Order: sequence, then C-alpha cells, then structure tokens
Amino acid sequence: MDSPEGYDELVRPLLARGETRGEKMITLGSPDPVVADRAGGLMRCCDALLRGLRSELELARQQGYSGIRLIADMHRLDLQSLPARELFAFELELDRAVTELGVTMVCTYRSDLFAARSVGVAMCAHSQGLGINRHDLGFRFWSTGDHQWKMMGEIDSENADTFQLALAKAAALTSRLTLTFVDLRFIDLAGLQTIVETVNTFPDLLLTLERPSHSFRRCWGIFGYAQLCPRVVIAP
Repeated sequence: MDSPEGYDELVRPLLARGETRGEKMITLGSPDPVVADRAGGLMRCCDALLRGLRSELELARQQGYSGIRLIADMHRLDLQSLPARELFAFELELDRAVTELGVTMVCTYRSDLFAARSVGVAMCAHSQGLGINRHDLGFRFWSTGDHQWKMMGEIDSENADTFQLALAKAAALTSRLTLTFVDLRFIDLAGLQTIVETVNTFPDLLLTLERPSHSFRRCWGIFGYAQLCPRVVIAP
C-alpha cells in the first residue's frame, strides 16, 4: 500500500464481501510492540496471535457468524525492523494457522514503513497478491492444511535460499510432507539441490512431490536424485 487511499480502495470491497458471507470483521494489530529477540520473541508473538484467533473464532460462531475475515495491518504488529527471512518465517506460520482455522486473511504492507526487499520476500508466503514490487522473488509457497503445501512460480539461484527456508519451515512440522506444484514454471539445479538438502536435514522426513512437470521428472532422474534421495516420492 502506498497511501491511506490505496488501503481503503483494497479493504472496502473485502469487508463488503465478508459481510455478505456472514463473517465477522477483525483488524489484526497489537497495542504492544513485538519483542523481536529473533526466533524466540517472534514465535511467542505468533503463538499469542494464534491463541487470540482461536478465541475470536469460537466467539464469532457463538455470536452467529459463519467465520472470521481478518485484515492484518502488518505495521501495527511492529514488524518493520525484522530481517526479511524472519518476516517470511512469521508469515508462513501465520498462513498455516489461519488455513487450519478456516480464517480468511489479508495482509497489508505500507511501502513507506517496510523495505521493498522485505515485502518482496513476505509475498512468497501468500497464494495471491495485489500491487507491484520490483523485489518480488518470483515464487509462492502456502499452506493448504494437514501438512500439505502448494507452490508456484520459478525457483533459481536467486531465490533458492528463501525456498529452502519455506521447505524447512514446513518440514519441521511433520515427518510426512506433501508439496504440490500448482504452476511451477521453472526450477534449476539450485532448486533441486534445495529439495535434497532439506530432506537430508530431516532424517525422518518423507517428502511427496505432486504434479511435477515432465522436465522436473527428467532432471530429477538425469542428476541421479531418485537414487540419492529415496525419501522423495514423485507422485503420478
């Protein structure tokens, strides 16, 4: 968002749509700044948000609402100073939680308060986006619940480190992980190696890759990963 007017232009129709669906409208923010002592404080903040969301969802249903529509003004959580990777990790955790709860969420970033690079990285944790950011990394990775994730876009040496963070975040939650390629247009050797390294980092992990392209299957076989990494299952 570049201005208050831009924010209103986005939020008004989202709120109106939620009202027609009988959803309770909530703006996510916090009166107290996040104690961002890196991983510990960030995850405590996320845990607190999730507990609050569960309580709000239960209350909303008792009040007769069909669910919750959440507008998350990210600057109100005082996340501006976080490094891009930590902001991305926070978004991935929040995305997984709202998916499991069945909450509709929109995250908004103010371009005058967040670094463009940070917003570009954070966008990777959302299945949809609005607005143009020249630092967009070119892929999306999001939860669909029950230890299943989807991704689309392109993976190469420029964004493989962020892709690795996303995979590691998902793999840390389960020993049975499914990743579906919705529209994976391109993946290079760095992306393939990221998959292998992630599986090797988690010795109990079984990773199922669904809907890989013909070129992905071919490269996976050519480079010998089928033999080197048998805990990766390529689904039909």
